Amino acid sequence: MRKSEWSDEQLEKLLREMPRIEDKRDPRDIYQNISLKMAKKKQRSWIIPSVATAAAVLILAVLTPNLFSGNFSSESSMESRSVSEQADQAEMNMMVEDKQEQEQDNHVEEKIEIASEDKVVEEGSEISTDDGIDEVYTALYDEDVADENVFIFAIPDREGQNIVPITVLVPKEKGKSLFEQYVDTMPKLLENEWGLKEYFPLKDVELSVDEDGILKVNIPSGQTLQGSSNEIAFTSALKRTAKTLGLNGIELYTDDQPGIEMGNSGNLQTLDLSEDANFAYYFYYSGTNSRTPYLVPYGGTFNNVESALDAMKENVNTHQLEASIPENLEIEEVHSEDKEMLTLQLKEKSEVSDTPTILQTIEAILLTAKEFDFEKVKIEYNNLESIGKFTFNKEINVPVAPNKMDLLN
Repeated sequence: MRKSEWSDEQLEKLLREMPRIEDKRDPRDIYQNISLKMAKKKQRSWIIPSVATAAAVLILAVLTPNLFSGNFSSESSMESRSVSEQADQAEMNMMVEDKQEQEQDNHVEEKIEIASEDKVVEEGSEISTDDGIDEVYTALYDEDVADENVFIFAIPDREGQNIVPITVLVPKEKGKSLFEQYVDTMPKLLENEWGLKEYFPLKDVELSVDEDGILKVNIPSGQTLQGSSNEIAFTSALKRTAKTLGLNGIELYTDDQPGIEMGNSGNLQTLDLSEDANFAYYFYYSGTNSRTPYLVPYGGTFNNVESALDAMKENVNTHQLEASIPENLEIEEVHSEDKEMLTLQLKEKSEVSDTPTILQTIEAILLTAKEFDFEKVKIEYNNLESIGKFTFNKEINVPVAPNKMDLLN
């Protein structure tokens, strides 16, 4: 074998002149990756020495071609390429395995995140159905009332066109009469925030209840109620007060003298609580809430519940009241087997969907049925099982009162 023509000094100089190889990766990342891989598969530890050995063999083969001759040089070159290819293949396998492990970790993290979101949805399920409908009930129901007083106030809208019945729950107080608690509640009403007219407490009006259960209303002299809207708002507020408190009548006074001068009705000394007015309930949207309507009674001249339900399909443009029964909800038949329950049969082609608006339509129907002294309503329909807590083809109790609102604490 022929002696190499390269001296040790020449080889050393040549190696120093070769381009410098740098690894720009963060040493902490390199250490962490190596530690993880060694922990998972210690059998992979042979790869790094093999790569180093292969690289050394390859460099020697390039720099010292004359050290080997003939077939031995060719065989060494082939062996070097074989070792290098094995090292490259091993590195590729490691990269593929790392990618698979990363994808698996991401999948696990994604499942954990989805499970967390499901838990949040489950915890907030009190206001949503399985289909995600917000159950915006406007009325007060039996299950909403515990050991509390149910107070209803008749409050005008800001234009004075409609009287909106507002229901609040007030904890019972020992040592106070129902009337005293009712009067104490008046300043706590948030009419302005509710998009209504600030009406309570009644300005310059003295209220009292005598031993016979008569509401006595006394105003100062010189005060008259001009205009039909003012008169309607005033008398509606007084009638609602008397009915809420279960009183027997209303007497009107001016400076302790019988009678109050009304703009349209003249001098009135009493208000009749026995009038049999039956109202239909419509949607009224205030300026502060364009999503959830108030359910407002209107009409009072309906002879039967069928005519009231028919009227609820049309807007009352003069009072900014919207139809509470949409056109696609078609009532085929209305009948009552007894005086307690009203049955409505919907046409099968009716487009009834699980939405807040239809839920409030059902509430308007229930409140209208209550105007005609029905205690329960059954809506027959086979294309949908239920909307919120209202189940079709089963009896539904009418609400206790409309438009439940929260008080200022």
